[in-house]
Amino acid sequence: FLLYPSPVLWNRLRATGHLPGVALPRRDDPTAGEVEHPLLRSWGRDAREMQLLLGADHAMDEGCEPPPTQPATILKQLQADIRANRAPVGSPLNGQLDMRPELATGDRSLQIHSCHGRARQVEVLRDAVLHLLNADGSLEPRDVIVMCPDIEGFAPLIEATFGTSDGLLEDDPALFAGGVGGPSALRVRIADRSLRDANPLLGVVSRVLDLVSERVTATQVLALASCDPVRDRFGFSDDDLASIEDWVQEAGIRWGLDAEARVPFAMSGVDANTWLAGLDRVLVGVAVAEEDARLVGGVLPLDDMEAGAIDLAGRVVEFVERLRRAVDDLRGPRTIDEWVSAITATADLLTALDLRDAWQRAQLTQLLADSAEHAGGATARLSLKEIRSLVGAQLRGRASRASFRTGHLTISSLVPMRGVPHRVVCLLGLDDGVFPTKSDRDGDDIILGDPRIGDRDARSDDLQQFLDAVMAAKDHLVITYAGRNERTNVQLPPSVPVGELTDVLGRMVCTGLAGRVVIAHPLQPFDPKNFALGALAAGITWRFDLNALHGARALGGPDHATPPFLRHPLAAPEREAIDLAALVRFVEHPVREFLRARLDVRLRALGDEVADGLPLDLDGLQKWNIGERMLAARLAGMDLARWELSERARGTLPPGALGGMVLNEIVPNVEMLVAACQHHGGTRDPRTVEVDVVLGGGRRIVGGVPAVYGDLVRSVGYSRLGPKARLRSWVHLLALAANDPTTQFRAVTIAPERRDKTTVVAVARIVGVTSAAAAQFLGRLITLYEEGMRTPPMIFTKTSATYAQAIREDAAWASKAKADWEGLFGVGIPGENADPAHKLVLGGQLELDDLWERHGERIARNARVLWDDLLSVEAITSAARGPRT
Repeated sequence: FLLYPSPVLWNRLRATGHLPGVALPRRDDPTAGEVEHPLLRSWGRDAREMQLLLGADHAMDEGCEPPPTQPATILKQLQADIRANRAPVGSPLNGQLDMRPELATGDRSLQIHSCHGRARQVEVLRDAVLHLLNADGSLEPRDVIVMCPDIEGFAPLIEATFGTSDGLLEDDPALFAGGVGGPSALRVRIADRSLRDANPLLGVVSRVLDLVSERVTATQVLALASCDPVRDRFGFSDDDLASIEDWVQEAGIRWGLDAEARVPFAMSGVDANTWLAGLDRVLVGVAVAEEDARLVGGVLPLDDMEAGAIDLAGRVVEFVERLRRAVDDLRGPRTIDEWVSAITATADLLTALDLRDAWQRAQLTQLLADSAEHAGGATARLSLKEIRSLVGAQLRGRASRASFRTGHLTISSLVPMRGVPHRVVCLLGLDDGVFPTKSDRDGDDIILGDPRIGDRDARSDDLQQFLDAVMAAKDHLVITYAGRNERTNVQLPPSVPVGELTDVLGRMVCTGLAGRVVIAHPLQPFDPKNFALGALAAGITWRFDLNALHGARALGGPDHATPPFLRHPLAAPEREAIDLAALVRFVEHPVREFLRARLDVRLRALGDEVADGLPLDLDGLQKWNIGERMLAARLAGMDLARWELSERARGTLPPGALGGMVLNEIVPNVEMLVAACQHHGGTRDPRTVEVDVVLGGGRRIVGGVPAVYGDLVRSVGYSRLGPKARLRSWVHLLALAANDPTTQFRAVTIAPERRDKTTVVAVARIVGVTSAAAAQFLGRLITLYEEGMRTPPMIFTKTSATYAQAIREDAAWASKAKADWEGLFGVGIPGENADPAHKLVLGGQLELDDLWERHGERIARNARVLWDDLLSVEAITSAARGPRT
């Protein structure tokens, strides 16, 4: 009776005589009209039905102050109205006098915070609690209770936000009104965590039980391998896990332990992209390198395996084999005792624990014993779904009152503490769609057809818990919810109970609630509004975080010019022979070669996430990779049938006929390029020519020129004819011509080109370069190279090519260069300004106008040096027209 929210309503129901003590249909409830307060009517049905069902006729001490007495705060007024079952005054109608009082100045007893997403809710809650602790010296963290309907979802955010004591503002009178500063960091204790999150061993067991009926994807297995008990069993370090992830991507592993495991998913007989197929590639790759797409026992070796990888490969194979055994052992119905034995064996098979973590195994043993006891010794055979439901009930978080009021700020679910009085009650994460709970409608539930008084449902339980929590707040009630989407900034409605509470508060006071009771927070924690007096909450600045303050000050301060990447040029490198390959890398990507050669900086774009789906719809890059491998194989003399076997073993082609459709698109283009090569040097027996060229000033260049057919330097690729391929052929030709004055060398670059929805062969030819001219041209490139090794070279290959070509032809260049530099966003093609190396040396992703304003003179000069000589001797034509694709 002590938890009943309204003694007045209790006594009124008792006085009406409508206490049948039987479960009438809910639609026939004779007492629904007796509830006057809207929140008591909406949230308190469970408590009212309890009285009806029990037929309780005990009178309760109303303990309510008479209406003329005005409580000190809006929270006290709300609670008094609920206890008295008294509807709020409401807005005046038809010119009536407004009887609502004003909200008292400084009344912060009830706060509703609208935030962007979950992370911001936790940050806002932390600041709200710090404000309350700072304003009231008698308030301690143990007087604060935080309740959350989704404790598992918020727990990591809470630990990350509350877990640091760094960066709190301490007594900054210049920032906080009246000298209000920041108290020390909060110590928090999270209760009601599920066992699978608190006990890593149970988490592993739960994951394996889930895998039995699922596809066993690459992501799922990698996540299992990263669990601490599994890592301890197989000795996986952080570097090992990174290597395993690389192997999974390179070996094409997607899902399914083997072809047999795909039978339930209507994919029987397809073993491509399974764990078995991928690990076979890893094991063969340890012993044999991939050469000429050679298959070993039908397996294509995984290329570029590191030295010493055999030990890790063996441990990975053992892990996956044990997982396969565990999954097989957990299939099929069995008795509860057999399930207990199978689950225990799975834990032993996949995990290892040291003495400090032995409690995890003891907890697993106890959980399985509890599950067996719950089954009551039944001999019936249980399915996997049934045992997962039984064990899952034991793994869920259990509401408990243990370890409360220990001096920490306690964060728990709504169930255990919602009716226990605390000076400060905080309700975190009352988002629309999350609270109240939406239970699944079971068609076999006969209660749904004709619910009766006292019938349980999750929504009513949540609403009653919400009401109990509101009534348990002695001094302050703090509520947070997601009021805007953190990605799109679209406004989101509050959950229904929060909306109802806001409506009732609006009927209680004549003062506006915005900025005093309902506070809308900005997206970013470093937004200047957080630190402006009264910008969010009346009379105070909001945030306590010192790092966020620095960010807000920087955001509101003057713009600073981006400092140069290097304030002074580097010293010239020691004079030594220049590697021809380094010069080629420089002309292909000057900025990247500068970073690599002089600063030892190697940038790599973020790798793609591990894919879990079979390669069915290939994108342009995937088709290009296949085309490049096919072209190289055909030029090496390999027939298409043999190449297709190796490519299917690689796992890059879609299975079955879908792969054939991809090949039908790529093969004609490749064969067209091969035919073009027959006219330009043939397809067999190329040679590599070593060069050693001494230029003026003691400069020397050495290296090897590949793919030389007699007097012809040939470059061919599956990608379109671009500046990089043309410059590569140009440098190779100059090195050969300057090295051997007795031979008149030529160069061709062959590539496919799309014209009028037709694929043609584009050929760039370079002829007529004498040895003397080659030495002169090569000397200019070497000078550009040496300058580019001292300071970031303002050379961007595609953009500079467009500029140089347009200047040579006396044509407009800006629009084409803009597309090369900034990309074509309408079709998702990035430009050179998105290159990580370019962004690093330029201080960000610049538009063409900004780039030209800062570095236009250098870019123009370097473009002419790089391209003018080549353009003077190069001719580009379209060769034999190919078939339509």
